[in-house]
Amino acid sequence: MEVEVDETRLNQFTPEKGYYAINEKGHLAFDGADCVNLAREFGTPLYVVSERKIRENYQALVKAFTDVYQDTKIAYAYKANPLMAALQILNEEGALAEVISTGELFLADVVGVEGSRIILNGCNKDRKGIQLAIKLGALINVDSFQELKMVEEEAARMNMKARIGIRINPVVRTGTLSVWETALDESKFGIRLEKGLDAYRRAKKMKNVDIIGIQTHIGSQIENEKPYTVATTRIMDFVGSLKRELDITLQVVDMGGGIAVPFSYIDRPPLSAYVHAIADPFIEKREEYDLGDLTLVLEPGGSIIGTSVILLVTVGVVKREESGKKWAMADGGANINLRATQGWYVYQCFCCNKMTEPKKETINIAGPLCYAGDVLAYDRELPHLEEGDVLALLDCGAYTMAILNRYNSYPFPAVVMLQKGKLKVVKRREMVTDLFMGEELI
Repeated sequence: MEVEVDETRLNQFTPEKGYYAINEKGHLAFDGADCVNLAREFGTPLYVVSERKIRENYQALVKAFTDVYQDTKIAYAYKANPLMAALQILNEEGALAEVISTGELFLADVVGVEGSRIILNGCNKDRKGIQLAIKLGALINVDSFQELKMVEEEAARMNMKARIGIRINPVVRTGTLSVWETALDESKFGIRLEKGLDAYRRAKKMKNVDIIGIQTHIGSQIENEKPYTVATTRIMDFVGSLKRELDITLQVVDMGGGIAVPFSYIDRPPLSAYVHAIADPFIEKREEYDLGDLTLVLEPGGSIIGTSVILLVTVGVVKREESGKKWAMADGGANINLRATQGWYVYQCFCCNKMTEPKKETINIAGPLCYAGDVLAYDRELPHLEEGDVLALLDCGAYTMAILNRYNSYPFPAVVMLQKGKLKVVKRREMVTDLFMGEELI
């Protein structure tokens, strides 16, 4: 199960003004910092985050949508990357927080997000999380009839009112990988469109809930804007039926996330295409059904954080087999970038200390784990690699740090952030003793 890529563009380095460049030493530079020096100073594996890029990506999304529909809010999807420093930056920028678990809800509170600016999603919310969301005044997007009852029970127990939306599945296929499709007929998420009126009818009778909105989410890494038009049209037609049949007027329509990370080797539509695919039918149906003031919410994650981060690893053992197969073993693999080894995301890979040297071989970049699938990159055209070379995987911000693991007892990597030319360690490298925290011998 792998994504299709343009091999020529995958192996081609394309400078990006202010971010990716080859410096006077012939080294890769990211946001002005020499990647070889970063590896030497902080060690590897190392995640490097650009504060400036996070802010620019967020601001670009806000401007693109609000230029077309002013009352649009962007909620950052914490699941993409819950690095606290990034969450803090996005809160400063004005982003809402889209969270899934009690842990992410707690994170949003810790970094200072106002409760009314938090959106709690998820298909299996626990009662403690529901209680905290009610206490904070977060918007709870109910995912099932059972959960609707749970929210009402907890709100009544607390003698409070819960602010709710309901996640509706409009049944839309996006054409991406099957694991990223979240609005199929057989999906585990949300309440089917044809049962939606019944869900809102029940909610309207409840004394301890305030019906605020509706939410949907059709998938991840969507490289075609057309499914958004279909989904938005179906959701807005449903919102119209809520007003007509149940006299329910909503305040919020949340169309979820899924805008693809703009990897340089894919033909992702321009941001404006996504904007119009969502905003145009939203505006048209809002006027058609006379829905009044409506806030449009989007929940992007990868498209904000994805291109803001690179991953640095160091080459150890290099094998060049008689069969012609070549392997360069790095000091990190599926433990620090699981998506790469699954083939779900494919990353550009370059040798930071040999950027001006000719590409002499096609080689696989593997991790150190006792797992045959622990391969970060297959068949990459690179200079002659040897022990000590520093490799960079570009655009590694989304769904990497969020799903770190300690297979083979490798500690988690450090994370440094570039802030206006200065460097700050925002997550320290784990020590071996951290691996056993919370455990006891018998």
